[in-house]
Amino acid sequence: MEAFISYSRRNKEFIQTLASALKKANREVWVDWEDIPQGAEWWKEIESGIEGANAFLFVITPDSMTSEVCAWELNHAIKHHKRLIPILHQEVSGEIPPQIAAINWIFFRESDDFDHAFASLLKTLDTDLERTRKHTRILRRAVEWESHQRDKSFLLRGQDLSNAQHWLTRAIEKPPQPTQLQTQYIVQSVRAQSKSQNRKLAAAFAAFIIAVALGLVALYEEHKAKQARNHATISQIRALTSLSEARLANHDELGALLASVKAAKQWQTFSWLADDESYQKEILDLKNQVHQTLNESISETRERNRLELHADRVQTVRFRPNTEKGEKNVIVSGASDDKIIVWNQAGKPIKTIKQHKGSVYDISISPKGDFFASASADKTVKVWNFKGELLATLDHLAEIHGVSISPDGQMIAIASNERYVGLWHKNNEKWERIDDFKFKHDSAVQAVLFSHDGKIFASASSDRTVKLWQVANSTHLVLKATLTGHDDRIYGLSFSPDNQTLASASADNTIRLWKLNDIPMDGGKWNKSTEIQAHTNWVFDVQYNPKGDMLASASASGTVKLWSRDGTLLKVFKNPSVRMTGVSFSSDGKWLASAGGDNTIRLYDMEAGTSVKIIEGHQSGLKDVDVSFSNASLQTIASTGTDGTVRLWDSQTYQLLRTLKTRVSARDVDYVPNSDLLAVATYENTVQFWPVHKSSDKPIYTISQEQTQGKVRSIAFNSKNRLFATTQSNLIQLWTLKIEGRRLQAEKRGKPLEGHKKSVNALSFSPDGKYLASGSADHTAILWYFDETNSLVTHTVLEGEKGHDSWINNLSFSPDSQYLATASSDHSIKLWHVKEGTWLATTQEAEQHQDWVWDVSFASQRPTPEHNDYNFVSGSADNTIKLWRYASEGNKIELLRTLKGHEGWVRAVSFSNAGDEIISASADKTVRFWEWQHFKEKAKFDDHTKLLDKGCRLLKNYLENNDNLKYTDRQVCQ
Repeated sequence: MEAFISYSRRNKEFIQTLASALKKANREVWVDWEDIPQGAEWWKEIESGIEGANAFLFVITPDSMTSEVCAWELNHAIKHHKRLIPILHQEVSGEIPPQIAAINWIFFRESDDFDHAFASLLKTLDTDLERTRKHTRILRRAVEWESHQRDKSFLLRGQDLSNAQHWLTRAIEKPPQPTQLQTQYIVQSVRAQSKSQNRKLAAAFAAFIIAVALGLVALYEEHKAKQARNHATISQIRALTSLSEARLANHDELGALLASVKAAKQWQTFSWLADDESYQKEILDLKNQVHQTLNESISETRERNRLELHADRVQTVRFRPNTEKGEKNVIVSGASDDKIIVWNQAGKPIKTIKQHKGSVYDISISPKGDFFASASADKTVKVWNFKGELLATLDHLAEIHGVSISPDGQMIAIASNERYVGLWHKNNEKWERIDDFKFKHDSAVQAVLFSHDGKIFASASSDRTVKLWQVANSTHLVLKATLTGHDDRIYGLSFSPDNQTLASASADNTIRLWKLNDIPMDGGKWNKSTEIQAHTNWVFDVQYNPKGDMLASASASGTVKLWSRDGTLLKVFKNPSVRMTGVSFSSDGKWLASAGGDNTIRLYDMEAGTSVKIIEGHQSGLKDVDVSFSNASLQTIASTGTDGTVRLWDSQTYQLLRTLKTRVSARDVDYVPNSDLLAVATYENTVQFWPVHKSSDKPIYTISQEQTQGKVRSIAFNSKNRLFATTQSNLIQLWTLKIEGRRLQAEKRGKPLEGHKKSVNALSFSPDGKYLASGSADHTAILWYFDETNSLVTHTVLEGEKGHDSWINNLSFSPDSQYLATASSDHSIKLWHVKEGTWLATTQEAEQHQDWVWDVSFASQRPTPEHNDYNFVSGSADNTIKLWRYASEGNKIELLRTLKGHEGWVRAVSFSNAGDEIISASADKTVRFWEWQHFKEKAKFDDHTKLLDKGCRLLKNYLENNDNLKYTDRQVCQ
């Protein structure tokens, strides 16, 4: 039996999938599918299944961690020293059995790739398989002997006994260790055999075996006792670093930082063990893991605090404007628990107000910060000072969804569920109603807002319109425009600080930007706006930052997004399964607060993190990205995916310039040097040529299937002439491109190049035009050398002992044409000397990607005598980008940084023409731009104490003021 699967019945669906996959892989497993009554026979069957299995798979979920049966099964497996293989299917909190925590987990969460995880499981099952099988075989015989009152007829004899003796004398070296029962069984077998053989020799041999066996047991027990605490601590530290990585992957930034700080704290008290030679390597590896995880969680975390006192959904959150005398960055929140809470910036509640009798939907704070108003489902607006004292109650006939205080603090407007905009005016410290139900929409009003200069007033409604009103005087509004364009109700409004733009957020999942100076303001309708396809679900709120160069939006999709003022996506904060309802910037712009349906307010540091720009638009995953090297003012970026389009983007503004409808999905794109053309290799095995800066609804020239005669996976152009190459299944076809005015023609140059045994996946010409490199599924790369007449002279196959163990997916030449980098499905990148055709270096196993490497690209800057290093970047199926440096003097590839952010395979990477940005294209449908200056130096770890202190400083407010944390967590930095 290959394995016993221990699981909770509540996770049966996953277990069925796993067991089915194991069966298809010809692995026999023991699974208890039925809810058998838990009697003696049932438990004996379970015990027998565990004892007869080579491995014990323990599926970790919250349910299995609390299951009594799972605990029994685990203890029985531990008792018999079974090989434990933990499988994490769902994240758990609380204590984990040390025997499980001590072992590397295999991640089978819903967010993980099942096939990749399953391959890891099979590899683990096959590791030391023969040793494990012997342990199982002897255990079953020993248990049978024990169950028959140790009947001598069940003892081992002959070759079986010899094999068992051999196994026992070596069993201390590696797990699984022998149990006491197994040892006794073998000893008794030796004693029994000694009676029927030469007694003197047999007795001596038996004594030797017994001494060895008993010595092994004693040694093992002593060894186990001595190392138990050390291994438990090491395992706990590793578990914490793994937990930090998992939380970061699941967008739990504060949780990730807390776990990494806890790991670093434990390592700090445990580092003395490095003096023990038997632990030095393990402790060094552990130190690097702890440092890397802590450094990553610090650099990747913008979340600084969580305010968690509300008992129901937080509907609104607002920062109080900073004043000279008042406390800075005070926060006011309203929720469906009918409460208003005033917080200081550290997250400590200053005042809790409980006078509303319905959900608090909105809050508006006066520009001077001296009072605020709250809108509620109880049909009132209440006015408060910051001591929590009620100043006024404004009654209405229906639920009030929104409220806004005018810049001079003399007017309050409300958004009513009964279609009306309500207005109150302050007269001698009293609030008087002045609207008389004149100002209305055709459906419920969801939001109201005064412009910063007080001249314009906006209202948003479920009737899908925004109305702009002129504040004629303190008692009257004049309708100036009705803005149309949204396809669903409108929830949020925000004026830019310069009053030039109004942003609206809608249930149609979009944000619209309205240029106020373009609107006629004649009382009519206006529908011209910039639409941002913002979220995948309703957008509840949108807010400009104080500078006006950024917007934040909150959505029911569980995301808060940051945008440039022109609509370029800058950052996404994800909170899966949480409806995000509101956002607010502090008046200094340094902080962003978000309100969520999980009763929580999150605070983000706007000055932390790295600068990344994100562009979206493709309807499916991306396959390739390429950068033009034309006139700097005309530089474009081409991206392509499986949605049948190629999109051209402005490399300066990141705006979409044009969409080329290729009709079928594209495999590769490449700009034609010294021209205004883009070549597209399609899944129909054609090559289409499109103009870059001229509009066209079809390609101006196409190389047909009949001409290509095979799979066109890649296309590459020689920058020195009109020579280009295409793949033709396992062959390579050379072409000459003729351009005469508007006419194009591609002519084949001779017969296809032969050399690869399987499909050619990638092509690249060297910058000096002398070499063509090809990478193949046959695990090899070939360098093809051309003379000055573009005639092929020779070729060199890059393979052998230092070659790749799997497909080569892409390749890239260094800018001086000296080196070639190859990216492979074996997770590695290799560097080769071009002129000599020899291997130079391979990425170190501990640093390389954890899955297929899809692409590699050198930086375009040539090395100098002062800086004789080569930088390159790689993208992988592990969803990461890695930045590397090759120093020719030391002949070593050094990892600089690992960039995370993509949520799908990184299929293509490149440097911008200027070399100041890294561009990545992913299966998550995005193209991202990473500022190279932030990453070009190797990430240097601070001294452990300094790094830990930094982590604790970032957690300070969270640990000190959040009562929902465990006491031990709150004390971690003490």
